[in-house]
Amino acid sequence: MMQLEVAGLGALLASEHVTGVTRAALEARLMEAEHPPRFLAAAEFATLAGVCKRLLPQDNVGRRPIASLIDTRLADGRTDGWRYAELPNDGEAFRAGLAAIDVAAGGNFVTLNSEMQDAVLSTIQQSHPLFFKDLLAEVVERHYADPRVQAAIGCVGFADRPAWAAIGLDEREAREPA
Repeated sequence: MMQLEVAGLGALLASEHVTGVTRAALEARLMEAEHPPRFLAAAEFATLAGVCKRLLPQDNVGRRPIASLIDTRLADGRTDGWRYAELPNDGEAFRAGLAAIDVAAGGNFVTLNSEMQDAVLSTIQQSHPLFFKDLLAEVVERHYADPRVQAAIGCVGFADRPAWAAIGLDEREAREPA
């Protein structure tokens, strides 16, 4: 069963304030689950999952399978429509970046304690800034794509059917959570 109690999310998704296309996309996001890697090797996937947990620790609201979502995107050959010219294609960049993380970790990122993992990520941020920036952006984007997370922070921009009338500072539409 989907957890839709967050800030009245279930009622909002079912309302006339959300278009059918948006509702379908958000409901699909609510159903996303962990799965075995399809693109990355098991060790690469484990490193990615460990990095995701360090970059964005998640509470129980909208716990997202971020590593699985990234792996699925890579397996499907989807991109976000841009990349740094200095980087190879997304799949190659992720494989090289994850390998660099394990090298900086002295072998296996996931076996390190949290302080050592943070030190490795700081090293990667300095030594591979384009990869790190791209990775961090994707992790954050995947997390905040969950409508539960959006509702928990008071963002109901996905209620896309009506016009927004309350546009002043600290004004809320009747459909927005307090």
